[in-house]
Amino acid sequence: MPAVYVCTQHTPDIVAGYFDALDPIFGRVAQCENGRDISALLKGPVCHSGFRRLN
Repeated sequence: MPAVYVCTQHTPDIVAGYFDALDPIFGRVAQCENGRDISALLKGPVCHSGFRRLN
């Protein structure tokens, strides 16, 4: 579940700027979910080790 944690120091302008910055990111995620080839967006090889070293 997505979550956003704000505090009393976050003004409406700061929160709006945060969501404005997220718009293109979520737009790209939506494109990939609708079939865009994600491998074309990568700038390097896929790392397959993941978090194995932490387990």
